[in-house]
Amino acid sequence: EVNLPTLEDKSTNSISVTDNSGGIDPVTTPTGSVLFGSQGSGTGQFTTNYGADFDSDNNYWIIDYSNNRADKFDFDGNHLLSSSGYLDRGEGLAIDEDGYVWIAEYKYSYMMNKIDPDTGNQLTSWSLGSGTEPYGMDIDSDGNLWVSDGGSTKQLEKWSQSGTLLQSISQAGNYGMCINPVNDDVYVLIYNSYIMKHYDSSMTHIEDISTGSGNSPFDCDFDQFGTMYVSGSPNFLKKYDTTNNHSLEWTYNVNTNGNNARSIAVTDDGTVLFVIDATARQVHKVNLGTAIPSMTSTTGVISTGVQSPNLSYTDTNLPDNTDDFSIGSWV
Repeated sequence: EVNLPTLEDKSTNSISVTDNSGGIDPVTTPTGSVLFGSQGSGTGQFTTNYGADFDSDNNYWIIDYSNNRADKFDFDGNHLLSSSGYLDRGEGLAIDEDGYVWIAEYKYSYMMNKIDPDTGNQLTSWSLGSGTEPYGMDIDSDGNLWVSDGGSTKQLEKWSQSGTLLQSISQAGNYGMCINPVNDDVYVLIYNSYIMKHYDSSMTHIEDISTGSGNSPFDCDFDQFGTMYVSGSPNFLKKYDTTNNHSLEWTYNVNTNGNNARSIAVTDDGTVLFVIDATARQVHKVNLGTAIPSMTSTTGVISTGVQSPNLSYTDTNLPDNTDDFSIGSWV
């Protein structure tokens, strides 16, 4: 139960109280364990992994570069389906708001593919241009496809879903990339320089963010609240608060026996992250926190002229001592 503060005298006689955030109760020290995976070409096995993402049902999609396929698993790591027959060295992967899976290929076809999420079949494809090496990929709020090209052209590119190149800038050393869903800001990882380049949605450079000397960033992803997670070599996973000057909140070692934390995917609610240990070819499940449900709006009636109404709101789903509420407008 949370008591609201003293309110000014108003000519109306009720107040609307609404939680406007929900969110996550984060852990200070993440814990993780191997969920599935091993080296090989069989079901649930990998050789070289690149792009990964969760769909709206928290099914997990991941590209197996050397086995020329994309695999779909449920949240517990059970294999659901694999693509077949059309991928050639897939690298970038992202899922749009309608659930379609987009996969960008490297050699030898340099194609962008739209995939049916229920069958794994190719629906359409178009060329990204010869020499493209699309290490990273994401989709903005308008449905545009962004590609971090580390090949011969070395560009950051924005494409329409019909295959029109809308905008590009030169950007040497690209690896992974991700887009903040809160504001559509774009982050491009420069592996050998140990930095993340921060752009706005029009590709205007804002700043460079260091990942630390010797920490080469490989992939990144956001939850819906704008918290960013970055993986890389040697074997690190980092959490950044983008609402607080990109402050580093923690670093987690994926596997003390490995040396290359690779593709990552964060659930939309920000509670769980999957990361690939590229040495062991295993998927690690990392617990990030507990979801906090949003409160339902409520209206409390008070008498006209009362200076200090004793209005309170109780929600048993929220953790103790929370202050996750706000006062709305008088109605």
